[in-house]
Amino acid sequence: MAKLYKEMSGSGGHWYTTDGQPRHFIQGKTGESRPTTLRDARKMLLVPSVTGIIGVLNKPALSDWRLRTVAEKAAEIELKGEVTDAVFKDLKDQAFAQVATAADLGSRLHATLEHLLLTGEEPVGEMAEYLAPVVEFLETVNISPTSVEKILVNPKHGFAGTVDLLFTWGDGKVGILDWKTRRTREGQKVRAYDGQDLQLAAYAATAYGEDRINEVIAANVVISTTEPGRMEVLRHENLGGAWSTFQACCAIWRHLKKYDPRLADNG
Repeated sequence: MAKLYKEMSGSGGHWYTTDGQPRHFIQGKTGESRPTTLRDARKMLLVPSVTGIIGVLNKPALSDWRLRTVAEKAAEIELKGEVTDAVFKDLKDQAFAQVATAADLGSRLHATLEHLLLTGEEPVGEMAEYLAPVVEFLETVNISPTSVEKILVNPKHGFAGTVDLLFTWGDGKVGILDWKTRRTREGQKVRAYDGQDLQLAAYAATAYGEDRINEVIAANVVISTTEPGRMEVLRHENLGGAWSTFQACCAIWRHLKKYDPRLADNG
């Protein structure tokens, strides 16, 4: 579990080649796979993911979640005495053990939705319990998928990412849906996290063009992993403003990392 936490919080990240090939992991000197680092990206002329770019922003909601997770674990095990580096490290590993389980469930839910959209086969068993409202939603809105799990590369601004679903709707309208899994609490309202509108704006500008940004219908579909059968659709307005903010994040990222991924496309 320590290895898992290190990979999640370390210097690795999601990276892509300029022709859209994922390079999130590479083979290390020992022959084992390891997360791709910024140093690797510079050598291989890779571009960062959209979420990697947004990582330059402070995210209070995410920070609060991390603090709450550690605090809850400390209370659960009745932590006492001096919090040495070793104790703190062990506490973090225990606190974020749940992340591995949640990540696995999230991956399976994403894969099931991808299979549904590509084949029309509805989920069964445990997946059906979680995804029943999503299936009903997709049937009700009557959208026409155009791309599923599509990798988008934006060489002009130097980033890439994988979008869950691009679709058309009505008389030539276009849109994006992005699946998000979340641990929800009964009776608490589900709100979009900081940066999720920027992520969809980046995808929209890349998929449909910057000049059409404000035409795009963009929403996160939040699937609860703690309340099976609960789903919330969070639509994002003002994608144009979000796109401008994301471009500013790109500039900040390039400055902080001292790497301009826009040059990767020029060799």
